[in-house]
Amino acid sequence: MTTAERPPAPNAPTGPAGSRPDGGIPKGRLVTLPGADLHIYELGPADGPPVIMLHGFLTDSYTWRDVAPALIADHRVILVDLPGNGRSPDPRETGWSADRCVELLAALFDALGLDAPTLVGSQMGGSLAAWFAAARPRRVGRLIVMAAGVLGETSTNLTLYKVLANPLIGRWVARRFPRQKFEEKWRAAHGPGHEVDPVATDRYFAQVQ
Repeated sequence: MTTAERPPAPNAPTGPAGSRPDGGIPKGRLVTLPGADLHIYELGPADGPPVIMLHGFLTDSYTWRDVAPALIADHRVILVDLPGNGRSPDPRETGWSADRCVELLAALFDALGLDAPTLVGSQMGGSLAAWFAAARPRRVGRLIVMAAGVLGETSTNLTLYKVLANPLIGRWVARRFPRQKFEEKWRAAHGPGHEVDPVATDRYFAQVQ
């Protein structure tokens, strides 16, 4: 993936016309949809077989930094920042059930002119991808799911996720959560033997806060 194609950090400094200091131009845009707007990166040939990629909880499209390069030569790769993550703003409406997320994703498919793309999801994105495929089977050409649901998670992590999602105390806890503890939880979420990427960890910790 070239510098121009790599998804930038959510708060990366930009110059005129969205250019980055290194001269690259982020290939991202905001798609306005019912209830929420989604920021996406479109990589590869526009006429290639479409692949939609959904990231996991507390992350963003940066998740796919080592995966997308293998696909963009001959696929139209679309990386999605889910609502409130990466460069996607918080949704305008509340009450986001799994079924509402399916409706939002279907609206994105329509906005991009996609019929039945390959749908790829990791962790929370994998759960959403599987739910979407079950609800709208004709809208999915192929389904690839990685570590969906609670695979590899500990009960402690799941409790933390629920606390962070709490509208009353979640933001307060996130701003005061220790960096070292976050790294421990991040490692646990990926299973034994996972080597923590400090750049990714810093990025996601900043997003949590």
